[in-house]
Amino acid sequence: MRKSLLLAILFTTMVQSQVLNDARVLLAGKMDIGLSAVRINNSNGQSARIGIGLIRGADAEIVGTFEQDRYTIGVNTEIALGYRPDISLTIGGHYQQTVKGLDATITISFPVNRFFSMYTGIDGDMILGSGSSQTPVWYFAGINSFLYRGFELFLEVDPGVAGPAASLFAAGLRLYF
Repeated sequence: MRKSLLLAILFTTMVQSQVLNDARVLLAGKMDIGLSAVRINNSNGQSARIGIGLIRGADAEIVGTFEQDRYTIGVNTEIALGYRPDISLTIGGHYQQTVKGLDATITISFPVNRFFSMYTGIDGDMILGSGSSQTPVWYFAGINSFLYRGFELFLEVDPGVAGPAASLFAAGLRLYF
């Protein structure tokens, strides 16, 4: 049953293009909520997400990014590929007004100590819509600071490196349950 649920999520979900997440995967049954302020090119916005651990080594998140004149909604599935450093693969898709997209991300996290970690990776999309497709790609890097048990602050920068990829800067917090 759990494998069927995981496969269904992998092949039918949608995700936002920017990452705003490190390579750590939630434990089965655990949840997190994240809120952040984002700057996408010259536009200010907000991002919100809620995640849940599905099975050992896999979690899923519902994601939304909201700017003045547009929004992105989606869901992603993240699978752990390695530990210490943490490495994960995230796949899914996203919806933004009139276009849909498929998404894949490879992330690696480097724990510095129990209060601080750094992460980086590559995120690529295939945007489908209006009879053509585009393939934006981002490099991203971020830091996490674990202030209290179950509470962290993060900063992330996502410069667009290929295609019509918009650059992003984000600062936010994440709560774990």
